[in-house]
Amino acid sequence: MSSYAAVMAVVALAVGVLYREVSKAYLASVPLSDAITASYYLSVAHGHTFMAGALTPAALAALTYVAVKLGGELSPKSARRAFTVYVIGSLMALALLTYKGLGVVVAYGSNPAAGLGVVNNALFLGSHALRESLYGVAHLLLGIGLAWYVTLLIKAFRKA
Repeated sequence: MSSYAAVMAVVALAVGVLYREVSKAYLASVPLSDAITASYYLSVAHGHTFMAGALTPAALAALTYVAVKLGGELSPKSARRAFTVYVIGSLMALALLTYKGLGVVVAYGSNPAAGLGVVNNALFLGSHALRESLYGVAHLLLGIGLAWYVTLLIKAFRKA
């Protein structure tokens, strides 16, 4: 878990560099207000990668360590399964957010006349249902994994 957090911290830094460089390359010729709006999702992907990929797993690892040191019992098998569900959901959500961010920046930067609404609506094969389904599954998995792991931690602290 702590190894995953460390790797995701590096990934978050890479997403930040990606955000800056892609935005500079594609949005240099558009008005600043449009560039800020177009690069919003990519900038959010950077912050979300830190939070969901690095900070939350690091906090879970620290709480797990404390619970076990206090004498609480935490089933490694259940903890691994719960964390795996969380990781799948968070990686899926982060990938979707990065896809949307890159898609908007590149498409709008390549053709600003199309407008941000048209560019945004063209993502996910132009299917609003596909977009909402993918985001829904990602957030559902993320939420289930996190709630499951926190429940395991609460039980471990009660036994301590």
